[in-house]
Amino acid sequence: MSDVIDRLLEVEREARAVIEKAEQEAGQLVENAREEARRIVEEGHEEGRRRAEEILQESVRRLDEQRKERLERERARLPSAEGVDEAVLNKAADFVVGVIAGGDEGTD
Repeated sequence: MSDVIDRLLEVEREARAVIEKAEQEAGQLVENAREEARRIVEEGHEEGRRRAEEILQESVRRLDEQRKERLERERARLPSAEGVDEAVLNKAADFVVGVIAGGDEGTD
């Protein structure tokens, strides 16, 4: 009978060891899963930042393109100096210089 009790105690110790090992492995699996989840989240953040940067760069490029197009349209609308009498251009230049220099030329 003592052999049976000893054997039962041994089986119980083995069972506890198996359970403890299984709990340790489960704990490690949970930790690994958490690390993997953190890594995936971080990759998602990095991908989000990368995508946001791409969108920003594309927006800047488009805005620059629109600005250039508008500048060209506005330049086309401005009157050109061609065909303006040289004396008028000189007088206008003198006037501007006078205003900037603070001289009397700007008071005509």
